[in-house]
Amino acid sequence: MPSDKPENTFWTSTLKKETATEEEETATEETKTEKNTTAWIEWCRNNGMHVFLGKTAAQFQVSETANIFHIDSYEKYEHLLKEYPRSENDDFIDWERVVIDFDAVHCAQGFDLPGWSCESTAWFNRDKLVFLKSLNSQEIDL
Repeated sequence: MPSDKPENTFWTSTLKKETATEEEETATEETKTEKNTTAWIEWCRNNGMHVFLGKTAAQFQVSETANIFHIDSYEKYEHLLKEYPRSENDDFIDWERVVIDFDAVHCAQGFDLPGWSCESTAWFNRDKLVFLKSLNSQEIDL
């Protein structure tokens, strides 16, 4: 399948908390725990790509001034494709032109952009990210 992903970018996936229990049916409030994960971690785990998972993860704060294009529908993807076509002869985005106008492009959960495996953000301008901390295996389910 052809891919329409930007290259040479910094990728993130949104940190989310899920309630996990050893046995859902018999769980009490005392046995429930929260685990941090991301769509990327889940995708790697579900597709046998554990090799892409490290021993730590990084948590960032996104600047309020970040200009992010959010893709959560085919209409938004088509808009990006129409405004930033790579050429008249194919159906791919000219990411080098997108970089001029946006700090990042976010592909929402549940939307399958060609070549994007899961919810994630391609960052063109890392200055819009502030490093908060490293997360170890106790803090994130790697």
